[in-house]
Amino acid sequence: MRNSFWLFLAQKRSEDRKKRDQRKVHFELAAGVDEEVRRHLVENSWQQINSVKVSKDPDNYKQYIQQSRGEFTVARDQYVRPNTGWFSDRSVCYLAAGRPVITQETGFSKFFTDGKRIVFI
Repeated sequence: MRNSFWLFLAQKRSEDRKKRDQRKVHFELAAGVDEEVRRHLVENSWQQINSVKVSKDPDNYKQYIQQSRGEFTVARDQYVRPNTGWFSDRSVCYLAAGRPVITQETGFSKFFTDGKRIVFI
């Protein structure tokens, strides 16, 4: 199920890329995926990096986030359906670094929303 989601995202990115070539946007997935998904991501101009290596050292993690243009994340269903208000600590790091966050609504917007640096979808 998780692999089909990443395949869907890579296919969507491929379709979008064909529609517009005006501005290059770098997409990177920091997660473990199987070889089929990794190949499909690379074929569609995504990069995949080892999330453990990035997050193992606090300075590396800080630098990774500061060099990023923002975060797009999908919450786990166990947080979404019950509307728990869960919010990622990684997203907090992006916001603290002054980077925008696009994240799935989990009920957190009832506590915080500014519509500028964080967007709930």
